[in-house]
Amino acid sequence: MIALLPSIIILLAASLALPDANPTLYIFDKLFASNKRLHSSFNGKRIWITGASSGIGAELARQLHNHGAKIIISGRKEEELRRVQSICQTNDVSDSDSDSSSIVS
Repeated sequence: MIALLPSIIILLAASLALPDANPTLYIFDKLFASNKRLHSSFNGKRIWITGASSGIGAELARQLHNHGAKIIISGRKEEELRRVQSICQTNDVSDSDSDSSSIVS
């Protein structure tokens, strides 16, 4: 029981210091999710993201693209989708010969 006390104190402090309602996500992100693991999980996969013209969808498209995923984005605002596509292509770390994102409007 005494051996668990430092772990309990750390978890309690983390949960109080975070604005997130679920401290386990924060702990998982800090301890287990690494760029290498994310890149190996998403590299070369085709992922279709709906609502990617702004907000969470746009950020998800950017991050998945940075981890090597080939993304297909769709949404209602074509010019915003083009903006997200250009952001992804600007940060492109894959082969420049292949088009790694597509737009569906």
